[in-house]
Amino acid sequence: MTRRFKKKRPSFITLPRHKRSNEVIRLKGRIKRDSDEYGGMFTSHLVLDEPGRPDLYNQWFDFYFPGQDRFTIWNAEIVTARRAFWDAAHELAYQRTTAMLTPEEHAAESNIEFEPADFSSTGKVLSYKLIERKKMQYEKFSGGPVEQPPKVFVLAMFLHELNRNRLFLMNQLAWTRGRISYFHTD
Repeated sequence: MTRRFKKKRPSFITLPRHKRSNEVIRLKGRIKRDSDEYGGMFTSHLVLDEPGRPDLYNQWFDFYFPGQDRFTIWNAEIVTARRAFWDAAHELAYQRTTAMLTPEEHAAESNIEFEPADFSSTGKVLSYKLIERKKMQYEKFSGGPVEQPPKVFVLAMFLHELNRNRLFLMNQLAWTRGRISYFHTD
């Protein structure tokens, strides 16, 4: 591997003003090149309406656009209500399933072990690698691991939470809708 790949790239905000300005100019050039696809207002590393791609994967879109001054780049993400719903459902199911574990099971799930991977010529350990462990199966989760509770379990928990707290969810959806319309330009 060459040295240029080993260098860590500094964050945009820590760059000097002239380098930030150069990055903004590069972004504007990319926006201009991609104007037939994105309309000349922004650019993205994602493809809008990719042919043959299932709807499941068209649930979010990341994009970049320059700020008012020539030293700022903004990035934003639009998430559909369906994606937000399933993200919330999976997060809630994960929280509930981990709450159902005993302290011993929780300790076993969160146990991380490493082993030496590389040694120097003097025998000093240079790096470690994560030891792959077998996913634990639980009878209370229909024989599955904690990371993948059954879909019926996920949906039942989310529907229970939805009935219990409808107002909160409606506020969240209204906030998401407001976030999406914030980037709308005529």
